[in-house]
Amino acid sequence: MNSLSFEFNSGTCPPYGNEAAAALHALGPPDHLGTHLLLEFRLTLLDAPIFSSLLAHLTRTETIQFRHLIAQHLEILLSPDLAPDTHHSAIQRLCNAPLLTGLDSQAILPTLQDFHALLLKHLASHPASIERFHDINSVLLGRFLNESRWMLEEIRCVEEKILDTLRGIERIELPGARPEFWVESVIAHLQHAMNGLTGISFSRARPEGGLVMEFASKGLPAVCALVLNNTEADAVEHATQFAHTSQADCIVNVAGLSGEVFSSSWRHLLARNHVRALASVPVISNDGTNRGVFTFWGKYPGLFQSCLMQLWLRSFQHVATLRFAHLARASASGSLLPMNERRRYRNLLAKGRLVMFYQPMRDLTSGRIFKFEALARLRADDGEILSPATFLPAFTIDDLILLFQLGLRQALEWIAQSDRTGQVFDLSFNLPPEVLALPDCTAIVREALSHAGVAPERLYLELLETESLPLSGSVADTLRKLSELGVALVMDDLGSGHSGINRLSEFPFQIAKLDRDLSRKIASMGKRGVDFLDSLVRMIHALGMSCTMEGLENEEMIEVARLIGVDHAQGYVIAHPMPPEVATNWVKGNLTTRPGQPHYPMGQYALRFARQMQGIDWDRAIDMHLSWQEEYLAAFDAGNAPHWRMVGRDDACMLGRWLKQARITHMGEQSYLDAIDQAHRAFHSVAGEHARTCQCEDASHVSGMCDRIKIASDALLREIERYRATARSAA
Repeated sequence: MNSLSFEFNSGTCPPYGNEAAAALHALGPPDHLGTHLLLEFRLTLLDAPIFSSLLAHLTRTETIQFRHLIAQHLEILLSPDLAPDTHHSAIQRLCNAPLLTGLDSQAILPTLQDFHALLLKHLASHPASIERFHDINSVLLGRFLNESRWMLEEIRCVEEKILDTLRGIERIELPGARPEFWVESVIAHLQHAMNGLTGISFSRARPEGGLVMEFASKGLPAVCALVLNNTEADAVEHATQFAHTSQADCIVNVAGLSGEVFSSSWRHLLARNHVRALASVPVISNDGTNRGVFTFWGKYPGLFQSCLMQLWLRSFQHVATLRFAHLARASASGSLLPMNERRRYRNLLAKGRLVMFYQPMRDLTSGRIFKFEALARLRADDGEILSPATFLPAFTIDDLILLFQLGLRQALEWIAQSDRTGQVFDLSFNLPPEVLALPDCTAIVREALSHAGVAPERLYLELLETESLPLSGSVADTLRKLSELGVALVMDDLGSGHSGINRLSEFPFQIAKLDRDLSRKIASMGKRGVDFLDSLVRMIHALGMSCTMEGLENEEMIEVARLIGVDHAQGYVIAHPMPPEVATNWVKGNLTTRPGQPHYPMGQYALRFARQMQGIDWDRAIDMHLSWQEEYLAAFDAGNAPHWRMVGRDDACMLGRWLKQARITHMGEQSYLDAIDQAHRAFHSVAGEHARTCQCEDASHVSGMCDRIKIASDALLREIERYRATARSAA
């Protein structure tokens, strides 16, 4: 009779309880029947196909444990005093037993049916009465039914947990992240979510052959790195076959450590480090390129042999291939970086070896050093200073967040220390996309400013222009909060590609920074470069932002940038990045330079070009001022006025930037322009105080301040008219 088709009839003996116990007690002591039965069953078990492949990879001790595990469970079925809860718990332990990990769980059901058939054969020859035989059979059939039902439920539960790991991988979203960030997140997720793993690693192929392990989960033994990296001479011979197959297009699944893949010495070495099975999953792009290999290191033989796990490996390969294709469009693969080097750089950061260097920026109108950009460096154990190009590829998202927190605090403390010595500068600091995506990004910045005692308006956060950074949703909300805090936002590396122009117009950036490669390109273009730079600067100013140009390497380009209207300059021609103590001493002798007439050919051309393009049109100047004033008051009435710190800046409007440029291109009229510039500054000071009172204090106090804005505006217009009258008289 097939136990799975058995149905209870009225009058049958229930599988548990006193009646069941009385029926089974008629068989005598539990081991009286069980000993002979299990001995015969064990002999049959060894020949079963589902077990033979697993047993081939077990040690002698494990084989004994395996047989005992099966026998112990079957003995439970014959226990007179077995309760339903105890039986159910036994099923759960059996389905989750490590030694059975490599089995297809559903294959155990036919094995139980075989045991039932064998049991019936023994019962037929048992001296118990025929009446007790039917009772005993009824008890055991009922238990086998529950066994089957509970086992199927547990199998479905185990399968669901395994398949859910794939759903977890698909849910991993890393805005602005490089592919390696996704790899590390996947490794961490699977190490936590999947049972039976010693560890997970990710490797890429060397051009000269072999694999370089770049990432590994915590606790993965170093011996695994030796196997894949082939860094030891004796490892090459024993790992060659596995390394070559790991670079193939197909999934490599090693059930155990026997056979030809590893020698006996390596089998023992891996076994001592709890590695008993391997599976390598290559990630292959559409053009056939091997993007890398995920290797899963299993604790138990046959871990990846079941139909479910083989399906899981193929599904994982599909998910990983799709995600790599998506991420590769936004980020080029970096150079190979072995895991030991990655750990070295990460340990330097953890040990407090971060040193911030500082590169000055010069205001091209006044000639004064007004700001420093803080740039991260690491000091190696031998004192060598490591550049970001060396260590940033090794950093995880957590490392980048820590780097931002430590670096920002260190840089702001240097700014505060400079304040105490009378050297007052602003600070520019890079904001990685990974930090911008954090929900508490604004809180991190606010806390660092508060700790150092530096006003928010003195901090400029530079965001790298990247296609993979979606400035929407929570990220856009963070940008808004940072702007409301008073921090200035800078679009870094404008001109390096992607959709920066759209972002400049849609988000609250105050400065656009031209990419150093673009600066070099402009320098190589001659006069056409001057024309091109003028178009860029005009566009940036038309969007209401200031323009910074980095990568300036000679005085000729400084002249061009200043005459065309670039607001701020940065580059080696001014100074290289310096450690804090050097920067402090350097600025004492280089705080201000007096810009004069251009001396270089491109500078002289830029002056002629600027005068032709930017002649002083005072009617246009007056229109620009009145338009800004009208727009500001309208925004104030509508309740959406700009932040008060921006309103108070004299370069917040087109007139302010136009005046700065006019003072450069019309140096002979400097005294008149200075008076107009002073009146313009006074106007924005009053408007900024008006906005601050409204936004930070009681809005009911601002009614009389609108009159002050008009008074300051009239004073500015009178200065312009006074200059125009003087100019007409001179003409």
